[in-house]
Amino acid sequence: MSALNRIEAEHIQRLQPHELVTLLRILLHAEAKQRRAAAIVHVPLQINVPDDGEDARWVGDVLADEFIPDKFTLYQSKAEDLGPGDCKSAVAVNGHLTPALNEVLSANGCYVFFCGHPYVQKLLARRIKAVADAIAGTGRQLTRNDQIRFLDGNKIAAWTNRHVSAIAHVCECCQLRQNVSFRTWKDWKRDRVCHSPPVFQSNEQLQTFIASARKHLLVPGNIARITGLSGLGKTRLAFEVLSPSIDATEVTQASLSDTAVYLNMEYSSASVLDIIGQFEAAGLSGTVVVDNCPREQHIALEQILRRDGCKLSLLTLDYVPERTCSGILHVNLLPEMTRDVVLGILKQLPQARPLTEAQLTYIASFAHGFPQIAVLMAEAGDALDLARLDQHLIPQRILWGRDAPNDRAKQILWALSLFTHVGFDGEPKVQKEFVRTELCGSLQLNERDFDRLLQPFFERRILQRAGDYAMLTPPPLAVALAADWWGWRTPMNS
Repeated sequence: MSALNRIEAEHIQRLQPHELVTLLRILLHAEAKQRRAAAIVHVPLQINVPDDGEDARWVGDVLADEFIPDKFTLYQSKAEDLGPGDCKSAVAVNGHLTPALNEVLSANGCYVFFCGHPYVQKLLARRIKAVADAIAGTGRQLTRNDQIRFLDGNKIAAWTNRHVSAIAHVCECCQLRQNVSFRTWKDWKRDRVCHSPPVFQSNEQLQTFIASARKHLLVPGNIARITGLSGLGKTRLAFEVLSPSIDATEVTQASLSDTAVYLNMEYSSASVLDIIGQFEAAGLSGTVVVDNCPREQHIALEQILRRDGCKLSLLTLDYVPERTCSGILHVNLLPEMTRDVVLGILKQLPQARPLTEAQLTYIASFAHGFPQIAVLMAEAGDALDLARLDQHLIPQRILWGRDAPNDRAKQILWALSLFTHVGFDGEPKVQKEFVRTELCGSLQLNERDFDRLLQPFFERRILQRAGDYAMLTPPPLAVALAADWWGWRTPMNS
C-alpha cells in the first residue's frame, strides 16, 4: 500500500518566498477548476519588485470559505515570520493605506495574509489587531463589512492537502520522498520529450483534439486517452494539451497546467493504481496524467474516476494502438495523421533552409510519419548533411552523428531491432539474457557492460521502457536497423 504524503505546517514553513507564492497560484487555479468558477486569478511571480501590498487576487463568484473568503479577495504572501509590527507596515506606509488594501476595502472585499509560518490562535489575533490599528492610524476605522484574514502555515497546509498538484509542489520543493512519484507540470516540463523540438508542430487534426481535450479535462470526472505507436508524439501532445496560455490572465488553461500531476506506469502499474485510488478516496482534486498505461489499467482507472463525487480528471497514454474508446475522449494517433508534422520539424533545422520542398519530402519519407525521427535528426545537428544524404545513411547519422559507430553497441541494437519488445526486468528478463549471451555472445559482455552500452540510447528515447519490457523506437528506425543486420548476416552465412 502506497502512503500518500500529508503536508504539514513544518513543510510550508520551509518554502522559499518564490515557492510559497507559486503554491498560492497553484491553489487558486486548483480551486477555480474544482469549483468550475468563472474567476479572474492573477498571481505574478516576480517577488522582488514592488507589489503595493498585493501578491495575488481572486475575482469571481464563489461559495466563500476560509481560503477564498470573498468574491473579491487579495492576498499578500510572506514566507518569513510576521510579527505584529510587520503586519502594520505591510498595510500602511507613511500614514496611508497601501493601494491594494485601499482597493479591496473600498470594494467590500477581503484582504488575506498568506504566511508560511504557523501560529496559535492567540498570536493570530494579535496580528489581526495590529492591522486594525494600522488602518485606524490612517484615519479609517474598520467596519463590520471590512474583512482581514490570516492564513498561517497550519491553514495553508490544510488547503494544500485538498489538491494533488499542491502536494506535489511542496514535495518537490522540500524534497520529500514519495513512494510513488507524481510530478507537477513544471517538473514534467524538464523532460527532454516535452521540449524537443522547442516549437511544437501541429496540424488541424491535432489542434482539434487539443482544443477538445482542454475543455473536456476541466470537468472533474472526465477522462481522455491518447494511444499510438512509440515515436508518434503522444507524450508531447499530452504536454501541449495541458500547457498554459501565453496570456497570463487566461485562467481556464492555467487551471489545467497548475492542477496537473504526471505519473508513469513504466515500472509499477499496481503502485500507480493504488496512489490514484488514494487521491480519489481522500477527496483530492487535480488533473492526473498517466503515461505507459495499458488498456487493462486504464479500465481500472476509469472505475476510480466514475465514483460519485470524484474531483479528479484523467488523461492516459499508451503505445499500443486502440480503436476508439466509448464513453471517453480518445485519439488513436496514426502515422498518416502526423506526416506534415514531420515536415514542420525538419523545416526548423538550419541545415534544411537551402533545400527544396521536394528534397525535404524525400528526407521526411524515411520517417513514415513518425515525428520522433525528425526530432532525432534535429539532435544530430550538422552531422546530417541533408542536401547529400540518402535514406540508407539516415539511421547511421541518427545513431552516431559524426562519431564512428560503436561496434559493440551497434550489434546490440541490431539484435534488439529484430523484436517488437524484449523483457529487461522481472520474469521476462530471460529475453534480455538471450540477446546478451546468444545473439551478442561474441561480444562477451557482462550484464553491467551490456546495460552501460545501452544507457545513452535510453536517454535519447531510442530505447524506451514499458513495464518489464524495452523496445527500440520509432519503428522506421528499428526496421532500418533490422535490414542492416540482415545485410551484415547474409554474407557471413553465404
